[in-house]
Amino acid sequence: MKMLEQKMDANINKLQEEGATRMQDSLERGKLPTVVAGTRQSPDEPSIFENELQTLSQDTRDKLSKLEKIQVNIEKLNVEERQIKEKVIQYTAPCQQEHGGPLPERLVTLDEKYNELASLELD
Repeated sequence: MKMLEQKMDANINKLQEEGATRMQDSLERGKLPTVVAGTRQSPDEPSIFENELQTLSQDTRDKLSKLEKIQVNIEKLNVEERQIKEKVIQYTAPCQQEHGGPLPERLVTLDEKYNELASLELD
C-alpha cells in the first residue's frame, strides 16, 4: 500500500514537472499552451492535457487563466483595430478622389508651388 502511494506521488510529481516544462516552453515561444482533453500519447505533443493542468498549483492555473483572458482581449482589439482601419479607408478614399489625392502628397505639391512662387518673387 505504501509503495503504491509512493508510485502515485512520483507519477503526480512527474506530471507536474512535465506540465510546468511544457507551459514554460510555450511561453518562451510567445504562445500560450493549449489545454486539451485526453491523455498524452506521445511526449512530443505540444499541448498540455487537463490531467497535467490539474497537477499544477492553483496559482499557476490562475495565472494561465489570466493570460488566456489577456490573449482573448488582444485578439478582440486586433479585430477592432482592423475594422477601424477599414472604416477610415472607406471614408478617406472618396475624399482623396474629390480633393486630388492623399493629403501628404497634396501638402508636398502645395509646398513645391509655394517655393516656386517665392523664387519668382525674388527674381
